[in-house]
Amino acid sequence: VRDGSVKQTRETWIGGLWTGHILAISSVDVRSIGAGGGSIAWIDPGGLLRVGPRSAGAVPGPACYGTGGTEPTVTDAALLLGYLDPDYFLGGRLALDIDAARRAVGGLADQLGKSLDDGAHAIMSLANELMIKAIQDITVTEGFNPRDCTLVAGGGAEAFYTGEPGARVVDGLEELGGFLTHEDLAGHEARWVTPLSTDCAGHTLWELPPAGQGIAALEMLRILEGFDLRIMGHNSPAYLHHLIEAKKLAFADLAGHVGDPEHMKIPAQALLADDHVNSRRALLNPRETADRVDPGAAVPESETIYLCTADEHGNMVSFINSLYEGFGSGVVIPGTGFALQNRGACFTFEEGHPNEVAPRKKPLHTIIPAFITRGGDPWLAFGVMGGSMQPQGHVQVLLNLLVFGMDLQAAIEAPRFRHTAGRDVAVEGMGRTTEVALALMGHHVIDPSLTSFGGGQAVMRLERGWAAGSDPRKDGMAAGR
Repeated sequence: VRDGSVKQTRETWIGGLWTGHILAISSVDVRSIGAGGGSIAWIDPGGLLRVGPRSAGAVPGPACYGTGGTEPTVTDAALLLGYLDPDYFLGGRLALDIDAARRAVGGLADQLGKSLDDGAHAIMSLANELMIKAIQDITVTEGFNPRDCTLVAGGGAEAFYTGEPGARVVDGLEELGGFLTHEDLAGHEARWVTPLSTDCAGHTLWELPPAGQGIAALEMLRILEGFDLRIMGHNSPAYLHHLIEAKKLAFADLAGHVGDPEHMKIPAQALLADDHVNSRRALLNPRETADRVDPGAAVPESETIYLCTADEHGNMVSFINSLYEGFGSGVVIPGTGFALQNRGACFTFEEGHPNEVAPRKKPLHTIIPAFITRGGDPWLAFGVMGGSMQPQGHVQVLLNLLVFGMDLQAAIEAPRFRHTAGRDVAVEGMGRTTEVALALMGHHVIDPSLTSFGGGQAVMRLERGWAAGSDPRKDGMAAGR
């Protein structure tokens, strides 16, 4: 949020974000996004609360109410009634179209004993009052306690896990019937781990070890070592086929063998050993797709945020974070201001599986920040968001850079494929000829709108300075100073 501009969310929620004097609030139902929907309210730099609908094609922009804003119209008020959460207004059924919303405005105006235009003003005033209350609820009741920030800044992670903020989380969950204990938080520990790696075209790709899925990207690259990808041509049917089949083989190993490293039956390095990789590569049919290696329920999807940065001293950071599903568990303990994750949903109930649910155990998860080094020196910090798309995206971006010589932004923007399950694969912007060729090899090319192709960010070290790239598929930007 900057200078009064507002972006919508993808879930039904009321949320706030302070940036200076600007607060954005959105109430959007994911089921209405296709037709346009939701509402916005914000405080402008002058301190005025502004509110209005956001609807694709319905109005050219948000209707503003307040000194300096445009005068609200019946249509504005109708859209506000029709697209905001009806529980805040009519207490009834959502108005599904503008005509129904206008009738609702007229009905409410009659109840208020006002003209239609006066009724529109009354509704916008009511919206102001409700949004102000929402702001107070968010920033005072549900907002992050500033004292918690001071405690964590002074005492580090221990101040959270063993102190008052953690106790507030445990007590709040207990009231909701949860099982987290003070002892659980006190026993938490962050671990320094040794990353796994493999070489590609004179560079080295580094990924975090299990319980993450980074090993799948490494195994994909190792399987592809045996093929001349440059000769095939970028995003040619043959190239895509080999990458898709390598992904299936790597993800079959991921689903069958990977979990909490303390509970895996084989070491992670064994999946990257020459004998194992050669045996998996031998299963790749260069002319026909396989139907036997679904990712399976053990491989989760997620909502994820990735960022990377670098400074003038050469330090680089590759960082990724996820609550798993959108807004995680959907639980926000009052007074904390943050949602709790639900990564435990990624466990499996399959007996004897390394990812079988059990106490004090880490589930298989998707989040994998990546690095590439060249000659042992840091060269690229990068990541691709999107659940099981992450390893597929890592490999495609890396090959775009190292095999096909693209610049950083082009490597991120280039069309991608995403294998989902079985023979199903989605490709973006590659043309009907490529889709038909894949189908002739047995692939089932699905509608690309049914899935997503991730979103990448990257920072590359140059001989003098830095280069950065940001994926137009998702919110993000490349910036430097």
